[in-house]
Amino acid sequence: MANEPTRGVTFEVWSSWDYALFANDANNPGTPVVFRQQGNGYIVEMTNSNYSGYVYWTFGLKGDIYLVNSTSDARVWTVSPAANGFKLTNGTQTVACNPTADKRWLSVISDEHSDARKYVVFQFSKV
Repeated sequence: MANEPTRGVTFEVWSSWDYALFANDANNPGTPVVFRQQGNGYIVEMTNSNYSGYVYWTFGLKGDIYLVNSTSDARVWTVSPAANGFKLTNGTQTVACNPTADKRWLSVISDEHSDARKYVVFQFSKV
C-alpha cells in the first residue's frame, strides 16, 4: 500500500467478525486479495479468513470494512487512479485508514467530509 508501503492488507477478529486492516508488523505483505469484476466495478475477495467463506469486503453504518460470505452482501468498488497507486470507492465512500493506538483498521469515509490524506492508496504487488 502506498500509505503503508511495508504493510499489506490482512484481517483480524473483532467482535466475532473479521475486519480488514493493515498488517500489524512492518514488512508483512498481508493476505493476498482478488479483484472480481462485478458490473462496472470490483468485489474485493480475501484469499483467506478466520471464518470459512467469509472473504468479501463490505462495510456497515459505522464504515468499518469487514468480511461477509456472500457476493450479494459484498460492496462493489470502483478503482480510481491516485498518486502512486489507486483508491477504492463505493458511491461517495472511499477506503481510508482509521488508526487506533496499535492498529490501522480500514474503513470508508464520505468524500464530502474527508481529509484526502486519510485515503488509502493501494498498489498491486506480486504474490
